[in-house]
Amino acid sequence: MLQKIRRLHLVTVMKERESNTYNVDIVHLVGIPGGDNISLTGAIAINDVDQGNNALIYGGSLTYYPVRHIGIGGSTLFFDDEDNEFSTYSIFGSWFFNRNLSLTASYDTTDFENDAESDGFSLGAVLRF
Repeated sequence: MLQKIRRLHLVTVMKERESNTYNVDIVHLVGIPGGDNISLTGAIAINDVDQGNNALIYGGSLTYYPVRHIGIGGSTLFFDDEDNEFSTYSIFGSWFFNRNLSLTASYDTTDFENDAESDGFSLGAVLRF
């Protein structure tokens, strides 16, 4: 049985001289029995270019919080326009020192339509204010 559900919807429109980007993000936080939480996110963006290829970008992630200050998850991102197509898959973790500061780590792999591949590992810090 689910304990709580919260939703946040964010719509962003970025306008530049030669393109407009329309972005919708959805975050869904679910409390599960035992005090654990799961966060599900989804996003879709359309880059409308005046003179060029329009791009469709979409993806999502799932993060499991076994305790309030540690998150472990995975995500995927797909990009498609008339000339390029690629997909990125990631696994990640985060450790929140306090409400405003966290350390993050992720491993990402990207597959391009021309059979090229890219792998990367990143470490970071997030400061919220």
